[in-house]
Amino acid sequence: MTKIVMPFLMNDENDLDSPRVSGGLERFSQFIYKYASAEVIPFYYNREDRKNRTVTPKLLAFIHNHKPDLVISNQDSGTITTNIQKVVDVPMLWISHTAAGGIFKIPQLDMMKEFVDNGGTLAMVSQWQYDGMNDLSKRVRSRELELNGGLINSAFCTGDEQVSMQVDYDCVTIGRVDKEKDPFLLHKLAGKSDLKSLVLTSAYDLLPVQQEYLDKNKHWEGLRETKFNLKHAEVMDHLSRSGVYLSTCPRETWGITALEAFARGIPVILFRLAANKNKHASEDIAPGPEYFEAMTNKTEKDFKLAVDKLLKVDRMELSQKTKEKHSKENWIRTLDNLIDRSIENKKKHQKPVSWFD
Repeated sequence: MTKIVMPFLMNDENDLDSPRVSGGLERFSQFIYKYASAEVIPFYYNREDRKNRTVTPKLLAFIHNHKPDLVISNQDSGTITTNIQKVVDVPMLWISHTAAGGIFKIPQLDMMKEFVDNGGTLAMVSQWQYDGMNDLSKRVRSRELELNGGLINSAFCTGDEQVSMQVDYDCVTIGRVDKEKDPFLLHKLAGKSDLKSLVLTSAYDLLPVQQEYLDKNKHWEGLRETKFNLKHAEVMDHLSRSGVYLSTCPRETWGITALEAFARGIPVILFRLAANKNKHASEDIAPGPEYFEAMTNKTEKDFKLAVDKLLKVDRMELSQKTKEKHSKENWIRTLDNLIDRSIENKKKHQKPVSWFD
């Protein structure tokens, strides 16, 4: 059986077997860990390791000990991609989750090119993500960004997602305590309306800026409910009893929670960055345009209109169509093919001197 080492950043000290999931990247890593047709060996590291600059030497020792057939990196960091690639002769797969952005992403573009040129396999999680990074590459480097691993969705439907006809909340959002994710935007948009809103969030090991954001949002009460640090199954239970899901972050690279909502028959509101220009990545997840509203105006009035419209969606129909579009079997097949391709790409590349020699 193929043996894979996969670095995993424990932001909240929850490992890949934990019933709690702090974010989409962690959930994606969990899927690989559980469903790849291979033995996946996690390399756990945390913020203290990053602070002390011990990630690279610890990972090198871990690779040397386990001698894997492949290393998979889901973090957009040179520490566990190009730095490792320079000193070990092991196939490497980098599944980038970076949100396409401005000129501050240029160093990452150069790192991606170096990674592919040295025999690595680069994949991304959405066409939206690749288009943004490729446009930047053509603009500032006058070259196409080579994506030799193609695309793999961040998640899939298990097929047993339940559709509840009981609606306890008009709208819900899910996201860690972070200004960029801004989960409490839901309460602000619900404002003085009669909508019942629910924020499901996690608050582990907060940075000062995250604690400040949380402190500013402790006043919500009544129709504005917040729940912290629930297990993933509990989060899904609350999600299933909601009428509409709000994706508060316009720079999602795919949108695992959007899929989790669609699979349970829950339509979604997405915030775009600019009208008719910057498509939201999660739009491609929906089985049809009638199951989501893409908004640019963050006003109470527009939000209320969008929620009222989406509450009329046929939940059973939405769930069925989503499960057909995002099957578990197709996702596992895509992952296994990507693993095989990554090993083959390295074989075709001229090998440097092995670190194991």
